Parts: sequence; C-alpha cells; structure tokens
Amino acid sequence: MRRISDPMLFGLCLIATLLGLVAVFDAGYARSLAKDRGAIPTEFVMQCVFLGPSLFLGLLLGGIRPEKWQKNAKWLWYATIVALIAVEIVGVSQNGAKRWLGVGRFSLQPAEFAKLSAVIYLAACLAGRKAWSQVRKPFRDAPTWLDNIAVPKIVRCWPFITLLAAAGLIEMEPDLGTAAVVVATAFLMFLPGRVTKTSLLVGIAGLVLGGFVMVQKQPYRLERFTNHVHRWEKGVADDAGYQTTQSEQGMADGGLMGVGIGQGRAKYFLPATTTDFIMAT
Repeated sequence: MRRISDPMLFGLCLIATLLGLVAVFDAGYARSLAKDRGAIPTEFVMQCVFLGPSLFLGLLLGGIRPEKWQKNAKWLWYATIVALIAVEIVGVSQNGAKRWLGVGRFSLQPAEFAKLSAVIYLAACLAGRKAWSQVRKPFRDAPTWLDNIAVPKIVRCWPFITLLAAAGLIEMEPDLGTAAVVVATAFLMFLPGRVTKTSLLVGIAGLVLGGFVMVQKQPYRLERFTNHVHRWEKGVADDAGYQTTQSEQGMADGGLMGVGIGQGRAKYFLPATTTDFIMAT
C-alpha cells in the first residue's frame, strides 16, 4: 500500500470521524434506553461497524496521487451517472422513493456517491481551466459562429451540463435535498474556477428558477417550506414544526459552546436525534 499523499488531511478526517462517533453516542443513548435497547444506540454500533472498512478504503484511496485522480475523474463521474440511470430502471423502492440499487440485503445509493464524485470531477475540470478569450469582432456567418463561439462554449460548459443532468436524475428519485447539495457545491466551486461573471449570473438565475419549479412540482415540498417559515406559529410549533422548533430551542440553551457531552436535554424529547439535528442534543 502506497503512502498517503496528504497525511494531515487524512488525520483531520479521522479526528472528525471519531468526534462524530462521540456525538452520535451522546445524541442516541437516551432514546435507546427509553426503548429498552440498552445504553448503546444502534446508530453508534452501525457507525463503528462501518468504520473499519472506511479506514481501509481511506488508506487505499489516499495513496492515489492527485494526478491520477485528475486523469480518471471523468470516468468516475460518468460511472456515477450510469448508476443514477440504473436506479430509474432497476432501482429498489422504499417508502415511495426509488433511490437504491440492491442485490439481496446489500443496497447502494448512487446519489450519495454523486456528492463526492461531482467534487472530484469538477476539481479536475477546473484545475486546468483557462480564462475565456473574448471575441471582439462579430462573425457574419453561422458556420463561423458555431466553430468559434457556440461549440467551444458548449464544450466549456459540458461539466455543468452533465451535473445538471445528474441533479435531474436525483430529483426524479425523488431526492430534492441531495440534488440541491450537488448543484450548490458545484456552484461554490465555480466561484474560484475562472467562470465569467455573466455565466455566474445566468447560473444564479437558472438555480432560482429551477428551485421554484421543483418546489411547485410536488405539493409536499411547498408545504414543508411554508411550515418551516411559520414554524413558531400556534398550531405549527407543536405539529409539523415541532422537530425544528425544539432543536432551535436546544441550540439556544446551549449557546455557542454548548453545555458539554451528555448534558444536553433535547435528546430526551426530540423525535429524531441522531440525524441532521445532532447539534441540538
């Protein structure tokens, strides 16, 4: 096994992972005791089980030089898109969503891999990107315009086009949250990536319009948005907004530094403690 190309980054990731295990245990033990499952949460056990294989893969992949990642990034990204297409064709449905590829008890969610492969692919594309050379003289015929402006622009925008296609496939599962994360991450990478201001403005307008259309597409999305806006109103705070309002209250009680490991109170009454709301516990 080759030496890790960035030991400091690997060490920081390992420290963050171990701190995450402590946080998962702290957030979940109260709920586990309440359900007579013992003091060790199931989520903590599962995280520990996957920690070993994850460390092995981290060491294995960490030994790959950045040049190889850059060279093979597009194939990793295209494989992710193929997997997302496969989900639409032969995917496994659970709770009304088709997000997994599965054989027996083994299942895989390609949308989660898309978050990582999109970053690797865009980083490889933007690393060697040069500033767009502005054409000062207008072209008088269509073939010249196609050869000198249209086709080069399409080639230049191809990474973003494929990313939008992947985001569309993820949204169809449906998983608008993951699709939004992929697109937002890509947009942030474009900021230092020699993308023109005009392209950024067009991208922002497209994201706003696309987000509006996606929210309108499914009634429950608009309902969740309005419930979040009015979460503190009477009738919402004790119903649809309960999880959010109680977690906000827990974070307000803890302040910037928190109350310490094991001292949080939100873990005793929040319905979902070991999820996105783990900081509130």
